[in-house]
Amino acid sequence: MNHKKFLMALAFVVNAGVGSTANAELLVRGDDFLYDDVLDITWLRDANYAATLGYVPPNIQQVDSGAPAGAMSWDNANAWAAELSYQGITGWRLATTMPINVDLSVTSSGSITPQDYLMSYSFDGTTDKGQRITSSNSELAYMFNVNLGGLTSTGFANLANFNLIQNLQYTKDVNPLTPFGYWSSTIHPTNDQQAFEFSTSRPATQSTLLNDIQLYAWAVHDGDIAPIPTVPLPAAAWLFLAGFMGILYSVKPKGLALGYEC
Repeated sequence: MNHKKFLMALAFVVNAGVGSTANAELLVRGDDFLYDDVLDITWLRDANYAATLGYVPPNIQQVDSGAPAGAMSWDNANAWAAELSYQGITGWRLATTMPINVDLSVTSSGSITPQDYLMSYSFDGTTDKGQRITSSNSELAYMFNVNLGGLTSTGFANLANFNLIQNLQYTKDVNPLTPFGYWSSTIHPTNDQQAFEFSTSRPATQSTLLNDIQLYAWAVHDGDIAPIPTVPLPAAAWLFLAGFMGILYSVKPKGLALGYEC
């Protein structure tokens, strides 16, 4: 066995112990944050932190009175996120909704025009309004339809990711009388009296609503803002590695001890 084969075998053993977390979409950062490694944004784990705080908008609008805890108008939702300081971290915002057919790797958000949005309703995720949108250009749609697997009659399909989130506001009811959903920070491309939102009732839908409707606010932050916890190699992997090394040593050719490659 030469050195190259030995190193390949060693890499296989190490990967067997820690590889299961390499492709995670929502990564836990301490007790309070979730990092999305596809969107490169950090979400508060508490999806209704305004209610947890008992937040009351300083310039409360008439439509906000009597709203469910944490629900507020679009203007107040944006103001709350912008003013939020969590563990001394500022720079929070609401999720954004960019046109699904625009390549954001070559087009900056500042150069997007109203004509880039496809505002007809679709059932297959091919326009910017409708169901089954999975484009990463919409941070809310990506969270709910990809990370959480979509809302069904029994709840969200990806229970592992769903269980990472606290106080998520949703209902399995179809078209409830009280709107369930989260505001996006993105205004309607041609009507400044409306803004994008993501409905968290069935059918889960990305749409636009009048700005004075009361919806929830989920704070996000650009980048991975929390320290990455040290994940130790599982004890079983160390035992397996030790046994593997012992086997290699017991069958080591004599030539290797003399410095020769076998």
